[in-house]
Amino acid sequence: KNLALNKQAVSSSNETDYFTANLVTDGNNESASSRWSSGAFINDEHQWIYIDLGEITEFDTVKLYWEVANATIYRIEVSNDATNWTSVYRTTEGMGGVETITLTSIQSARYVRVYCEKNNTVISVSLYEIEIYNMIINSGINIAEGKRIYGRNANEKNSLVNAIDGDLNTYWDGGQYPSYLEIDLEKVYSLESINIVNYVDGVRYYYYSVYGSKDGVNYNKIAKKNNNNMATTEGDTFKLNSGVEARYLRVLIEYCSANEAAHISEFRVYGKETGEISNINKAINIQNFADTEYASPITIEETLNEIMGIITRRLGSQYINWFDFSIKANTNNLDYFQISNGDNGKIKIEGNNGVSL
Repeated sequence: KNLALNKQAVSSSNETDYFTANLVTDGNNESASSRWSSGAFINDEHQWIYIDLGEITEFDTVKLYWEVANATIYRIEVSNDATNWTSVYRTTEGMGGVETITLTSIQSARYVRVYCEKNNTVISVSLYEIEIYNMIINSGINIAEGKRIYGRNANEKNSLVNAIDGDLNTYWDGGQYPSYLEIDLEKVYSLESINIVNYVDGVRYYYYSVYGSKDGVNYNKIAKKNNNNMATTEGDTFKLNSGVEARYLRVLIEYCSANEAAHISEFRVYGKETGEISNINKAINIQNFADTEYASPITIEETLNEIMGIITRRLGSQYINWFDFSIKANTNNLDYFQISNGDNGKIKIEGNNGVSL
């Protein structure tokens, strides 16, 4: 779905009264009469055009249909107020024609601007169409929620589990940055995207890096945030390239603009199982329990021999003949033991298993 279709557009200038901004969202990407053409680049004056999506919207792809007058240097910027802009993409090698720009992370913004710094040999720049998409498709299930998590807690209240409890009203406090947490997904997954929500107060931003590993030893950086975008309840979403697989995910908080603290309110992960056995399992040769020696039932004789061993170690071997042990099942399925006088002056102890005896 083209999120820009029929949305309002605003430009820095128009070459004529009929090559106007609104034509870049009319759905016509090839007609010579349906395009925006800017005013001239004079005295290093830059030209731009932005689209108002109408509300804050998530997207990760921008598609530009250039007329012959294309920009060779331009950037994609986003904003929520059409005043303060953040650059999310820049190129110095604009080729013209149809350019599909896949952003490094999912953006959440209302306004999207193409800011042209340099034109080609033509005096202006011109676009047939601007299309905006959210191309990410994930499994919809947060595979990190409730999994095992490790790291440092600054205090008991704001503990690690808060980062994967599904509640944006709680958060993990990792103390002074740099500080990290790590999640064990328990299986190897082909990762589609990750979403990180830091502590939100409207005045702070964070820098951090995300690393992935199959074996908990060798890690690769798979995502990074190093811009000054404020922390929001939507968080930062990173679409991962095909082929990123991991069992262990580590987030390293490197900076907080408000103070020295490291915070994460929620760490969400999306992906699908690969069926691969984690390298850590291979390294230590983990077998199915049924295939091990421990799966064989312990016999009554083995149990009684262990009990005699305990008597020998705790009381002395001379006391072995003082006792008479027997194992009998209990009909109500409860553990029990019973002590009574046995034959030949021995102490008789009966129970349903070795632990009871």
